[in-house]
Amino acid sequence: MQAEYPEYLFIEQRGQIVPMISLPEGYYKLISKFYERGGKERIKNFAGALNNSLESIFGKLDIRLKWDERRGLINISIGTSGGLDLSDNGHYFQEHNLGSQTSLITGAIATNYIHELLSLE
Repeated sequence: MQAEYPEYLFIEQRGQIVPMISLPEGYYKLISKFYERGGKERIKNFAGALNNSLESIFGKLDIRLKWDERRGLINISIGTSGGLDLSDNGHYFQEHNLGSQTSLITGAIATNYIHELLSLE
């Protein structure tokens, strides 16, 4: 199983960068092992550390993670309306209402999530 590297695109009309983060093919086969080995807790702790440590730089981030037992991490919300959602086909995270700063933060969480999955291979 091999994942593409995360990519950030510059959207000229918005003047911002947004993440384009694909999940490894067949990652869903690793989800139960991910949960069993404490991956969810590591990602929650990482998101919590970002939430707490970056507040003095970016203000209150309010990072929230949503999980699905079969599909794994399905949403990374930040602030009142921005985030990354797992696409309907489960192949990538789809950005919504992110700015450059929040893109970097949610992208870091998604990248660490994929790293945790790939470490189970």
